[in-house]
Amino acid sequence: MGLMELLLGRKKPEFVERICLTTERKLAEIVGQVRADRERGVGCVAVTHFQATHRALLEAFDKDGVKGRSIANSREFPTNVLQLVSKEGSTLVLASDAIPSAVAQTDSSQSKHQALGPVTVYLAEHYPCAGRDERVLALDKAWPVRLKFICYTALDEPWLMSPGIDRVRDMFHMLGMDKETAIEPVRYGRAIQLLGRSIRAEQKRLAQQVPHEQASESCQEWVRRNLDSRHGR
Repeated sequence: MGLMELLLGRKKPEFVERICLTTERKLAEIVGQVRADRERGVGCVAVTHFQATHRALLEAFDKDGVKGRSIANSREFPTNVLQLVSKEGSTLVLASDAIPSAVAQTDSSQSKHQALGPVTVYLAEHYPCAGRDERVLALDKAWPVRLKFICYTALDEPWLMSPGIDRVRDMFHMLGMDKETAIEPVRYGRAIQLLGRSIRAEQKRLAQQVPHEQASESCQEWVRRNLDSRHGR
């Protein structure tokens, strides 16, 4: 922790946004970044909101030869999770539903006294309604290690339908980007900031529009059960 953080308190965690045009490209980007982090000795945790994404990410890891350990619910959450991530080199694929009850099982008192390296948390998707993403950021308080949070969004995800997001999507296409291109933050930082604000606005709008959402296995199913059914589509 730096001097300013000591003086001002720990900085509030937030996501670094990464944008891809397609879901296929997004999964490939996550796998590539996890592999690069592992080679540098950085611990990796990938978090998913939907079961379908969880399975797809595990398959992408397996196809690329990256060892992934699935934690689909809180019962599977190991108490020595930080040791697994930082020292044993396991790449966890963690369902966000497991986080609230599972973080209480983490033996943080022991971990504080061990030389654990930094950990990157890769969120594989934003959740359509506001609130679910924040439980991922709660890991910053539960785990006494230096965490970096990165969230990946694919512009073909079915819940991204607001006019603001459409404008940003059109902007990327006007820049000549194709489905194989990863959107670099340095070059497209302004557009990524606009998309991030549009995503947060859409999440708040959907949270108001869908106060009693139907749990779903995939984002496509979530849209069908919570949005299409309400509008008779």
